[in-house]
Amino acid sequence: MQFKLDPYRVIERVEERGIVADPEDIRREIEKYGRKQALERQKKEPGQAQEETNGTTPQETYKNVLEYDENGKPKLELIILEETAVHVPTLEEYDTLMQIYDCAGRIWRSGDLPTDYQAWHDYEENTCIQVQDYKGNLDSPKFGYMDVESCKDSCWNIISFQEFCEIQGITPEMIKELNTYFEKHNPDRKSKG
Repeated sequence: MQFKLDPYRVIERVEERGIVADPEDIRREIEKYGRKQALERQKKEPGQAQEETNGTTPQETYKNVLEYDENGKPKLELIILEETAVHVPTLEEYDTLMQIYDCAGRIWRSGDLPTDYQAWHDYEENTCIQVQDYKGNLDSPKFGYMDVESCKDSCWNIISFQEFCEIQGITPEMIKELNTYFEKHNPDRKSKG
């Protein structure tokens, strides 16, 4: 997956797709992304403690680009995009999106953690995952899924996984760090397949 976050392109993409998002949320996420990029550019200091790398191997020379909670789990804040669903045509994209949702504190409508439920096999390459609660409650951490045709019938905006990552400021480095965390702490997760 190759893409770069251009803050102006993010705002343009959100506006051109007719997605409703709080401009303040977008501005905050872009500023946060800039801080993370600055940290990423810093070189790892010699003799840095292993704890600071949250279990990454000594061969990895980048600093963590994600923030971690008190239990050592990555944490993310997502911009809620109204009436928008992410099209995840591959199981890999689905699993990565579930990792992102898990770290953002999202849960399935059933109450399951995102990585503890497998919905991709229902619609496979036609799977769409909602960004907000299907009932329009923007404060709800709950989400659901549907197929592409149902999204279109419901007049939902459908964005690709790459577009979702661009809008949210999620970089390939962040995805790699999430995958490393989940492979270490939850290798048998249901979202993986």
